[in-house]
Amino acid sequence: MVILDKIPIWKQLIGLPSRIEALEKRVSELESKGITTGDSCPKCKAKTFELISTAPDPLFGEMGVQKRLYKCSACGFEESKNVDTFAS
Repeated sequence: MVILDKIPIWKQLIGLPSRIEALEKRVSELESKGITTGDSCPKCKAKTFELISTAPDPLFGEMGVQKRLYKCSACGFEESKNVDTFAS
């Protein structure tokens, strides 16, 4: 082992198992917190209500109105909203 101690990268390699263990523990803690990125679902209130698609409205699309589809990944609730893209 004396010869290996002279190789600079060896010291880093020796420390990897403890670093990996610490990172795995940290990831596990973050995952258990249930952090979500979506808006609140109008039905179940979970923060998993996300934009699925945006397309021109079939009737008012030429006037800049878009139809946006939102869906909750927790309960499956879907809702579409019309958005005027020309409004400031």
